[in-house]
Amino acid sequence: MIDVTILQRYLPASVKNALKPYYRKMFPNQLCINFMVTFRCNYRCSYCPWVTRFSYSNIYTKEKEPTVEAWIGALDKLPRANIYISGGEPFLYDGMPELINGLKKHKILGLVTNATVKTAVYERIKKKMHLNVSYHSEFVNDDQFISKIDELRRIGRFHININLVATRKNIQMIQGLEEILKDHNVSLHIDPFVDPDTAFVYTQEEMLILSRYLASDRSSLNMLDFTSYTKKECSAGQNYINLMPDGTVFRCVGGSDYFHSPLKKRLLTMGPDAPYDPDFFLMGNLFAPDFKLDKSPVYCCLPCTAACDQDMATIKWLRNNK
Repeated sequence: MIDVTILQRYLPASVKNALKPYYRKMFPNQLCINFMVTFRCNYRCSYCPWVTRFSYSNIYTKEKEPTVEAWIGALDKLPRANIYISGGEPFLYDGMPELINGLKKHKILGLVTNATVKTAVYERIKKKMHLNVSYHSEFVNDDQFISKIDELRRIGRFHININLVATRKNIQMIQGLEEILKDHNVSLHIDPFVDPDTAFVYTQEEMLILSRYLASDRSSLNMLDFTSYTKKECSAGQNYINLMPDGTVFRCVGGSDYFHSPLKKRLLTMGPDAPYDPDFFLMGNLFAPDFKLDKSPVYCCLPCTAACDQDMATIKWLRNNK
């Protein structure tokens, strides 16, 4: 069986990004976990929905975060999984390297970090893994950021990819950052800025710049359709879950947003069958004795709020219900 972590480590970034929407189809019997290990962060980026706008760390506080030993025990009860770790800033969780090292049964698909903790913390990780390092120009300059990337590269265990959100300010610096990163043999991935609250739209000039850098998984901003209430069959909950800092499990990232976000909650009151129940996405808590994954796909009418969650679900449902 193909190991998805091998693909992460050796495939070019352009190929990995093109394959990303199909990971769950390529590996149908491997559970994928989006693990939000903490929502605490040392940055307050203006475009961050979880930390800056809605303060999820006030909902999932540090006091609710289980110990490393507790996480390892709970995760070990699940089927073999590919885990992607995000936040917040994951390395603000106490014992993050030890948690990664202790997950013997599961594979670490990758981890997103702003790379601000001391390099010695990253050196405690003993596994070869993918680091998706986010660049936030509001808090760090090019020289500081590149210096830290070089330190991480010297550790020798990480495949490093840089991620930049193409806000109106950041879009003007993409080309220059790409040239700098090429000199350091590090790839750059661009995510378009999406904000359903302000109905943000790029200008034609901005789209010309952005179109050169958008990977195939985000090449069409229409993938993020906040008006589509088409009924979809979705495998979230069966072979994909969103795991929160206290062990709460949602079927998908979008489901977590619908449950918590004031912006996304309003979508629950729209569509032909509104209102929709946000509890639909809540699966329970991983630490509960009776927690279990879904045994079959579910049907969902709500707009997918992240391109990676769509899983070609609309096309599949239409094919089966002509």
